[in-house]
Amino acid sequence: MDAIPDTIYFKDDQGRYLRINRAQAQLSRLSSPEEAIGRTASDFFQPEQVRVYREEEQHVIATGESLVDREERLQWADGTVSWISATKVPLRTRSGKILGTLGVSRDITRHKGVEEALERERDRLRTLIDNLPDVVFIKDADYRVVTVNRAFVRQFGAASEQDVIGKTDFDFCPHDLAQQYRADDERVVL
Repeated sequence: MDAIPDTIYFKDDQGRYLRINRAQAQLSRLSSPEEAIGRTASDFFQPEQVRVYREEEQHVIATGESLVDREERLQWADGTVSWISATKVPLRTRSGKILGTLGVSRDITRHKGVEEALERERDRLRTLIDNLPDVVFIKDADYRVVTVNRAFVRQFGAASEQDVIGKTDFDFCPHDLAQQYRADDERVVL
């Protein structure tokens, strides 16, 4: 349990920690895993977050259903924010009786930061493309439209971008013009 960087915890049906690994202790700012025994999420997280965790754990206990790979935003008592991918499963006796929950979480804070940065860049690029007066489009290898800007939508009389996505020039242009566009596309690709 202590060899992997993912956090692991075992809780009873009241949400009290029975055991945690060293990674969970470090994340919780404890000097040893033993310090967590008997404590609850309310000792480490904000009240709203504790409420959500408790509801999830009660769901797992009541139904026996696992919650797998759920992205969660953590706000620690000191205000620090991190992100995890969490899995919570029923903790059972050998006979199958549910005693509590077992959770495994992976810190995805860095990945989430990269994802958010990419979203910001995508939004900036999209804003730029949509506000250009020139027609902008991207087609896939089969010459199907995958992205267009507002000028393209207006020029071809579509109601929205979704009306042209996945289509070829032959779907919304006169045949002769579509053939000319296809020939132009083929010259660019080759």
